[in-house]
Amino acid sequence: FLSQTIQELLSEKIALERILYLNFEDDRILPMDHKTMGQTIDSWYTLHPENHRHGCYLFLDEVQNVEGWPPVLRRLMDTKNIQIYVTGSSAKLLSKEIATSLRGRSLSIEILPYNYLEYLRTHNEEPPRKPFGLYMLDFHQYHLLQYFQTG
Repeated sequence: FLSQTIQELLSEKIALERILYLNFEDDRILPMDHKTMGQTIDSWYTLHPENHRHGCYLFLDEVQNVEGWPPVLRRLMDTKNIQIYVTGSSAKLLSKEIATSLRGRSLSIEILPYNYLEYLRTHNEEPPRKPFGLYMLDFHQYHLLQYFQTG
């Protein structure tokens, strides 16, 4: 989702300097707390002061790994011309809690993984209908293995 959104922005001729992506599963920036996260984003604004005027896009991937992150986002939303995209895959990121901690400044989009049939269709495959036999068995064994390995 995030990389698609970033690619859309770039295709719309949004300058790369207006886009900041932070992945909080990247060992090069871990461990990170809310103070360091805020300082990192503030430093980025120092490097690109035009973003105060033109606005920018902040992408925070797996933000649940940063203890105390909601106040940093509230401050940024209150003081900057910014659009913030947050992802996470933990119970710590329940949409109700996000809406509460960000005081109604959020829109949650739940992205579910592909089911098996969707996986087949994205790979231009249709499951065999009938008759049940070795081909159907081999087809499903092969594709189920691929599905479980790659999603």
